[in-house]
Amino acid sequence: MPMIITPDRDNLDVEVQAEVGDVELCNAGFTWTAPLDPGEYNLTMTMKDSIYTVIENYSVTVVANSRPEINGISINGQILENNLIKVEPGLPLDISIDASD
Repeated sequence: MPMIITPDRDNLDVEVQAEVGDVELCNAGFTWTAPLDPGEYNLTMTMKDSIYTVIENYSVTVVANSRPEINGISINGQILENNLIKVEPGLPLDISIDASD
């Protein structure tokens, strides 16, 4: 379990729990590896010093990966139509792609 030293020299213990998925604690942070199944998952973070305990719950939504889509392509500032590109030899093309996943 990581331990943080606060300005008042108190030790601060950090705990993280996940109902599903793997949690790896490191220094003052952690890494949560999301499960493969989409859904809503809860993470609970606990911080304790010699007097107080603070518990925070966070909800994380895991979404399924979708196939990428190309929303539009512009070449030299103009929208590409009919997937046809013509350029003279040696001239550069400035190509911009608007895509999402």
